Amino acid sequence: LGVSNYAVEDYKELMESASVKPVVNQIEINPFLYRKNTIGFFKEQGVALQSYRSLRDGKAFDNPVVVAIASKHGRAPAQVLGR
Repeated sequence: LGVSNYAVEDYKELMESASVKPVVNQIEINPFLYRKNTIGFFKEQGVALQSYRSLRDGKAFDNPVVVAIASKHGRAPAQVLGR
């Protein structure tokens, strides 16, 4: 059982009446939208996170920081964003 785009508040509300805990929550996570508190909360709850839009529709492929990290490690910008 999985959910999508559930914030911490949504999950808490769901668990007030749910009899089965979700095993995965699909949310947007990427280097430009890193949700540290949300990630930590779901990790504590034992709910795996699945990222969508990690590549940001290609909009960050030419970001200077992403390009520098990719170059330093011999990788493509998409590989850096997907990591």
